[in-house]
Amino acid sequence: FVTLNTEGAVAACMAAINERECYFRGARLMAERPHEPEEVYWESLQMKYPQLIRNQIKSTAVLAAIAVTGTTVISVANYGMGPIMQAASDMWVHVGMQAGFTVLIILGNIFIFICTPLLANQIEYHYYFGGKELSCFCKMFGFQIFNTVVASTVFFFFRWCRRPSPFAPTGATPP
Repeated sequence: FVTLNTEGAVAACMAAINERECYFRGARLMAERPHEPEEVYWESLQMKYPQLIRNQIKSTAVLAAIAVTGTTVISVANYGMGPIMQAASDMWVHVGMQAGFTVLIILGNIFIFICTPLLANQIEYHYYFGGKELSCFCKMFGFQIFNTVVASTVFFFFRWCRRPSPFAPTGATPP
């Protein structure tokens, strides 16, 4: 590690090493800008890499269980919108049920976004803030794709037939 006093000295040192091929005892020297001190989790630097991986696996397993639960809630809400909504005879019951199912879907999706950073702070160890952010992003992205794909496949279980709407005028027939 080299500590320099000014930004200009840092830029000059990195340029000198990276622009030319500098060698020390037969090995090529390379320079990369270090993380800012406030981005380093100093207490985690004592952890060995295998321990970091084990804790990430634990955190991911807990998130997977939460994702399966959330996806189940979303799938039930999506599936319930079909048959249950068709049974609603009053328009206000229909609107209320639609609002209730929508809230379930939103909560099922948002629960992952609440739990991921909390678990990253409580279970996982990271060397740098950027590493923690990347880990959270990948998990949230992956589980969101999982939620969307699984919840969307629920519609394959519907029987696609037209039934007369309870809100259609009397004597009207569906097209």
